[in-house]
Amino acid sequence: MNNHQKIWIWTLVLALVVLGVMLRVRVSADLPLDADESIAGLMARNIAYEGEAPLFLYGESYVGSAMQFVVAGMFRLFGFHPQFIRWPEYLWTALFLLLGFLIARRTDSTESGLWTLLLLALPPIFLSIINLKSWGDYNETFCLGGLLWLLSLKLCDE
Repeated sequence: MNNHQKIWIWTLVLALVVLGVMLRVRVSADLPLDADESIAGLMARNIAYEGEAPLFLYGESYVGSAMQFVVAGMFRLFGFHPQFIRWPEYLWTALFLLLGFLIARRTDSTESGLWTLLLLALPPIFLSIINLKSWGDYNETFCLGGLLWLLSLKLCDE
């Protein structure tokens, strides 16, 4: 594969990742925040303005609070706005889409990677909503699982 083909493939990958994230941003605009997201937002607000430093989400001792610290930083930088609660999920979604491409490309071919990326970028509505909600750490779990999968593939090759 020459450099010209590589540039086109990575341009297509970037375009599909942007398409997938923009689709979720559009769906997110029509979804009101639910009670679980409100708790996450309240927690981020308390971190930003009250100085709290919790390890777990309120009432859920199995989910960490790392994302709420990110949102709290956004609140401090840009002021409070409820839509900031979902912004980190867009970044996790972009990483998830890229990991899907990389895993499929590594296990089969570039063509498989592009098809995988297309299917992940344009999922059923339920999966889009799961990617948007700031509860349950779904995106973080998907991404960490993908990173572990890539690491295991690398270790198997050695």
